[in-house]
Amino acid sequence: AIAGKGNYIHASNTHVAFNELYKELEKIEKSDIEDVVYSKYISKFYIPLWIAFVLLIVEIIIYDKKILRMSQFSWLNKRINLVLLLMLSFLFSSHAQTREELKYLRQGNSHYYLGQKLDKKATELKHKKGELQQSESAQTKQQAQDLYEKASTSYLKSNQSNSDYYKSNFNLGNSLYKQGKYEDAATLFDKVINTPSINKNVKSKAYHNLGNSLLQQKKYKESIDAYKESLKLNASDMQTKYNLEYAKRMLAAQQQQQQQQQKQDKNQQQKDKDQQQNDDQQQGKDENQQQTDKKNNQQPQQKKDSERQLDALQQNERRTLEKVRNAEMKKMKKIPQEKDW
Repeated sequence: AIAGKGNYIHASNTHVAFNELYKELEKIEKSDIEDVVYSKYISKFYIPLWIAFVLLIVEIIIYDKKILRMSQFSWLNKRINLVLLLMLSFLFSSHAQTREELKYLRQGNSHYYLGQKLDKKATELKHKKGELQQSESAQTKQQAQDLYEKASTSYLKSNQSNSDYYKSNFNLGNSLYKQGKYEDAATLFDKVINTPSINKNVKSKAYHNLGNSLLQQKKYKESIDAYKESLKLNASDMQTKYNLEYAKRMLAAQQQQQQQQQKQDKNQQQKDKDQQQNDDQQQGKDENQQQTDKKNNQQPQQKKDSERQLDALQQNERRTLEKVRNAEMKKMKKIPQEKDW
């Protein structure tokens, strides 16, 4: 472990060792997993558009000279010019709208990349010791979050006319990811994936970021599927390969934790069941003891009642005997005594 600059976890207690392993994996996730950001989009299509416009004007001028020779077809000349003007006005109106959206897209990218720089700076400060550095790290982190929010607003404006504009959706997903809104980010990356006619490179990146969003939600099985789809489109992406292996480790750790929890729950249920049985047995013993005590309490009372009844009978008998004696004594007094001369 020392040679490989790793950590050694003693597994004498499985539950404690697992918790330590899980903490170490969480640290890896925060420091090593990065999201793929869509590259800046620079609009240059207006250059050939202006060239085409100039050539079109030249063509109209040449055509007008030809038409002058054919004055009988002047009505046709007017109609052609009208159609060309309508086409140009439509082209430039749509071009202006697209340029406005692209301006917001570039503006969002500027906020996003500046937020990334501040985020990196906040992380570096956090690793340093000292209250001042920690305070500065928190402030820098908040500034980065504010920039990500501004980026999200710009990206939303960049796809107002077309909510399926995959570049805006892709970068909006990234900015939401940075704000910790992983479920919303996953929804947008899934939308990009299902956008028709996008190239393999964009789709691969979208699957990669979808995997990251699912990973942050601890949906490891789904994230593994997303990383695999990304690698099908770009098998040489080392970062996706790393994230895939990381997700597999996290899934194994999660399953082990669930098994451990299920085992603990089962043991607890058995303990509760045994405790309930013990309580029922104790309650039965208590009821039996109460009945025994009641009987024992009743027997002395019955004995006392019997003794009282016996005493009463004996007293009645003594009184009756005494009455008889008294009556006999009275009779003996009434008999005359003979004189002894």
